[in-house]
Amino acid sequence: MPPKRANSYAFNCMNCHAHDVTKCVAPSKTILFIEATNLPTIADYRAGLVSPPNTSIVPISFGVPGILAARHNQRGFLLMNDLHIEKIKKKEFDDRSLTDKQFWYPNDKTNVGGSGDP
Repeated sequence: MPPKRANSYAFNCMNCHAHDVTKCVAPSKTILFIEATNLPTIADYRAGLVSPPNTSIVPISFGVPGILAARHNQRGFLLMNDLHIEKIKKKEFDDRSLTDKQFWYPNDKTNVGGSGDP
């Protein structure tokens, strides 16, 4: 069985794949860190990283899907790229993950696994 994440916050891996994260299209709408669940991870080195859910706008086959931990009255916290914090319900998080590309991807040059634009 894969190891469980040992921390409560996880970094949005799509920031790692942005060619120039300083050119973030919508910093106030793009996740930097999420309050993540402690579900099993793929490997120890990815324990602190999350990616969009595989059912998102652009299906991906790597990383650990970003699953919000709703520990606070059915809500979880997000730190956005402009460094403000949002408190969000899990359903809203799931809906935005499926419909808003900017929620996960900093810009249109974000590369997923070397395959070009998302």
